[in-house]
Amino acid sequence: MSTLPTLPNTSPTTETILNEIREIQKALVSVQTQINDVKKSLQDEIHAVRTEFLDFQIRANQLDDVYTWSQKVREVITIQELERIRNEVNELSNFKVKVTALFAAAQAITAAVVAYITK
Repeated sequence: MSTLPTLPNTSPTTETILNEIREIQKALVSVQTQINDVKKSLQDEIHAVRTEFLDFQIRANQLDDVYTWSQKVREVITIQELERIRNEVNELSNFKVKVTALFAAAQAITAAVVAYITK
């Protein structure tokens, strides 16, 4: 802001008014400086909040990624467990067929021995 020039041959009232205007100008410069300081402080605070928010978003995304990964691992484990159970069921089915065949053979042998002895 520019300062007002001193006017030659001015009355005391005019000089008083000019002095008051100069004081007002100084006060305005001071207020403008304070406004700029507050503005800078607010901008810094907004920047800090944005940074914290971005950090929070990154952490939330990382947690989502970990959760998704754990769900996939659970699915893999579940599929592996189902595969293991299926293999065990197949082994039991094969064992049942073998035992049934062995039992039938034992029954046939027993029937043949009984028939031979009772003849």
